[in-house]
Amino acid sequence: MSQIKPNEIENSEKTKNKIENLKNELYRLNDDKKAIIEEISRLEKEYNKFKETRSFLNEEFRIIIEKAKEQREKRDMINDKVSYNKKLREEKKKELTNLKIKIDSLKKEIGDQGNRFKKSDAELIEKRIEEIEWKIQTSPMLELDEEKKLIDTISEMAEELEIYKEVMKKNDNLMELLSKLNKVKDEISFYHSNVEEFAKLSEQHHNRMKELYEEASKIKEKADEAHQSLLKKREELRTKREKLKELNAKIREIDKNLKDALIQDKVKKN
Repeated sequence: MSQIKPNEIENSEKTKNKIENLKNELYRLNDDKKAIIEEISRLEKEYNKFKETRSFLNEEFRIIIEKAKEQREKRDMINDKVSYNKKLREEKKKELTNLKIKIDSLKKEIGDQGNRFKKSDAELIEKRIEEIEWKIQTSPMLELDEEKKLIDTISEMAEELEIYKEVMKKNDNLMELLSKLNKVKDEISFYHSNVEEFAKLSEQHHNRMKELYEEASKIKEKADEAHQSLLKKREELRTKREKLKELNAKIREIDKNLKDALIQDKVKKN
């Protein structure tokens, strides 16, 4: 039986210590790997949570913006109606002004003549003219002076009757203009009511639009916050995964060294 040399005993102890150290290092690294994997899992859950939150908020933002746009479109459509009714109202106001000018002018033309005549007076004048004409036609014995006097009377009465007819015609025109004036006033009132009603409705849609845009702005802030948190978690995950990659490389290296040491130890024993 060969005697074991002291240096061989020393090398054997070194190999055993090396193997033990490598095993301990491998255990420690595996524990670190387990901890990092758990940390990555936690970070992935947080990442997905922020991602879901961001997606939810972005969708909420999109929906609210669409609602705000609908309110804006309705407001703009109603504003068109406001403008249209304002235009019609202004046109009618101009028409009203022109009618007032015509009415004032016609009233001046009629003047006091309008109070001089009554319909009954005109009927009496016509009747009187007919009577005188009949007298002239049926009285052959009338003297020339008397006939001339009667003809002059007819002429004067006819002239008076013509003035009456002219005044009555102007009165009819005046009544027609006054009727039209009242109609135009009613139309102005109608368009003015429309303007007020549509303006009020427009304001309601405008205020609702503002509320929605303000709400969308708040949601956008939250979505941006979720996005920033998402980026932060993504960076943390990148760092942890990089560390896990380095750790796996180190574990493979330690594992290889351990296997080599075990093989060496086995060879020496044989």
